[in-house]
Parts: sequence; C-alpha cells; structure tokens
Amino acid sequence: MGDRATRPLNQSACSAADDDLYSQHAEDPRPNALYDEDGQRKPLDPNDPGQADLRQEWMDSYKEQGGETEQSGGSGGATDQAVAGCDQRPEVGPLIVVTSVA
Repeated sequence: MGDRATRPLNQSACSAADDDLYSQHAEDPRPNALYDEDGQRKPLDPNDPGQADLRQEWMDSYKEQGGETEQSGGSGGATDQAVAGCDQRPEVGPLIVVTSVA
C-alpha cells in the first residue's frame, strides 16, 4: 500500500510540487512525458505505468511542501501500475437454484 494525497488537496502544495517536478526535468530532451517539442508543460498521465516514477517524485514533493497524505486502500497492485488489473478482482462463486415446474 502506498500513500495518496488527502482530499481536499492542498492547492499551495500542489502548485509547488508541480513547479518542483517540472523544474527538475527542465533540461531533459524533448519531447518527453512532461514537455512537448515547444517546451510547453504537459500534465502527467495517471494511467501510464511508464510515468510511475514521475508520479512518485510529484508525491514526494507534495509531502515536502506540506501536503497531507493517507494510506491508500488500494488492492496492493504493483507500484508502477496506476490501476489494478482485472485479474485482481475477487472471484465470485454464484449459487444457482433450479425449481422444476410440472
């Protein structure tokens, strides 16, 4: 289980974490996950497993800036997996009752 930002989000900490993340990667070759070809910021993709490290960087910065977090109640998926896969759903064994009609 990991941390998630407590709702409502601390807007000041969000803004500071955004600025910190983008400044840390300002010199990375473009285009990339954070910047387009022209140097314009792009939002992080919450579903891209390839951006898991960037999301963790942002969360670490959010906490450093005073943003509160709580333990996530997730299903325990991999840390680089934004959404639990279908195979992680609980199995249900239905009971089927048949009544004969004469």
